[in-house]
Amino acid sequence: MSFTTIRHIAIHTDDHFRMAAFYKNVFGMRKITNGMTDQNGNYDKERGHYSDGVIGLALLQRQPGFIAGLDHFGFAVEDVQKARDRLKQSYPDIFVAQSQEHVPFAGLRSHDPDGNQFDLSQKGMANVREGYVEFGWEQPRWINHLCIRTARPGYLAEFYERVFELKVDQRLSDEGSFYVSDGKVCIALRPWNMVTHRGMMAGLDHFGFKVESIEQTTKDIEALAESAPASAARKIAIGRDGPQRQKNLEGCRPGRRAAGFDGLRAYRGITRPPTPISAKKVRYLRRKHGIRQHQRHHANGKRREQTIRPAVWRGQFSLLDSLLSTRRSHRHALPHVAGDFPRASRKSRG
Repeated sequence: MSFTTIRHIAIHTDDHFRMAAFYKNVFGMRKITNGMTDQNGNYDKERGHYSDGVIGLALLQRQPGFIAGLDHFGFAVEDVQKARDRLKQSYPDIFVAQSQEHVPFAGLRSHDPDGNQFDLSQKGMANVREGYVEFGWEQPRWINHLCIRTARPGYLAEFYERVFELKVDQRLSDEGSFYVSDGKVCIALRPWNMVTHRGMMAGLDHFGFKVESIEQTTKDIEALAESAPASAARKIAIGRDGPQRQKNLEGCRPGRRAAGFDGLRAYRGITRPPTPISAKKVRYLRRKHGIRQHQRHHANGKRREQTIRPAVWRGQFSLLDSLLSTRRSHRHALPHVAGDFPRASRKSRG
């Protein structure tokens, strides 16, 4: 079993039951907890979390001052204290807080360097109860990824790799995005900036489903729209920036884009075949981000290595190394690392 499992996603919505009906009818999710707060702040035992057998989906009532949409996600780890120690050692500015007692999954709440919040739980914690105590079941339609938009995908990938031991998926990662996985579900860390991603905010962006048939899932969504028009899929490529938004969203590699429900960017699709990163792309990325690796020289008669990389892209090179790990068994296909760049001048050698 891996150190970390992605177990939880939370959404703020104005209509809990309409959302619940959508995920139950289209994706076969089942209720695993009982009782949540309603729009008046009262306890409603008919509400609850839903699951695909692994990931619990919390449909939280949106209260005044909160924005509808994705709010946070959650990890179950083998050892919470070990994760906290790693955060303290490598990311001392990251805050860890105690979760509220009524929350049925999380013992702790924390965040990544971009401020994206996540819950932390461990088997045996008092908050871990009801449907979160054990893994549930397998079904043909299940959540296979969660997407985060960020200006520094490589840096966040290194964070999740270092703290939670998530592994970079070499089949999906490319020059602009990194996909880190617990072995089944992945977090897509995709690029974002103010110009090319107009109308899209940095942070939690969407989550996606792996389905047995896109055609049948589409028919199920259309059938639900006929019986419940409020649940009809919404078009993305509308308005002045619509086509650009559509293009950006279709760039998420685990599948093909679909319109979301309730304004959320839910996803359906089947994983694309592997696309290896080429040596040419690696050279381009190194030049683009000013990375210089293994400039060897002698100083005081001793050989040493020097690595220079901008702070904002710290970790980008190590992850490129991960992407290349499968190709390095054929070393003739790769240029020598140091040979991609001019040698250091005598003056710079000191």
